[in-house]
Amino acid sequence: MEIINNALEKLNINNNTINNALSKIEEKKQNFLETKLGQVVNNAIDFGIKAILPEWLENDIIDIKDKVFNDGFKEGVQLAIDKAINMGKAIEGIFTGNFESVSQIKAVIKSGGLLDTLSKLLDSVINYAKEEGLINSRTAKLIKSNKNLIMQNIENSIDNSLLDQAEAIGKIEGYIEKWQSYFENQDFINMKKIYNKIVKQMEDVVPIKRVLDKVEYVENLQQLIENNGNNFNLTEEELELANILV
Repeated sequence: MEIINNALEKLNINNNTINNALSKIEEKKQNFLETKLGQVVNNAIDFGIKAILPEWLENDIIDIKDKVFNDGFKEGVQLAIDKAINMGKAIEGIFTGNFESVSQIKAVIKSGGLLDTLSKLLDSVINYAKEEGLINSRTAKLIKSNKNLIMQNIENSIDNSLLDQAEAIGKIEGYIEKWQSYFENQDFINMKKIYNKIVKQMEDVVPIKRVLDKVEYVENLQQLIENNGNNFNLTEEELELANILV
């Protein structure tokens, strides 16, 4: 028990710290897709509007869209994403709430009917803008008649965003392999360099359980060694604790 307590002291953690860390991870899992996809959808709509409207009109329409966006469209998009993800998880049988891969996220988004929901939401926004006199009937009709282009752009943007995520996750896993090699060779300087790259890359990566587990294990070992004066002489119990705390 004393050995474990000593290891915990080296990790500088207590129950509150652990709970706070877990809470932050759960919060990131909850908010990441909603925030990231919300940004992707908004940018895709802007791009789609620019593609179908005359240059002299597109900026005004985007300004109007942003006003509507702030008045409720933003919340509508986030709600659509949230409902689509929850429905998709149920359809795909993901009851733990943890995603195992980017392809699984893509399947969830498709199964949850996100694009159909966004299409209906866009119709509502166009109608609202017309009724409020923000755009005239001709412009509303023009946007609606070309809505498929906007929706295709949204779909492509989501696919590209998820592809970027897959590449970023692959990069992190490559860093972890390098970190493990440096750890085995007790090369603390290069371990620290790679660890910093992992931390930086994790800031913009969708939380995938297997990646989170690996990164948490690396974090625990890194901290143990640093708090041990960069000494690699760790006990079996300390090494096991680093794994248990994942």
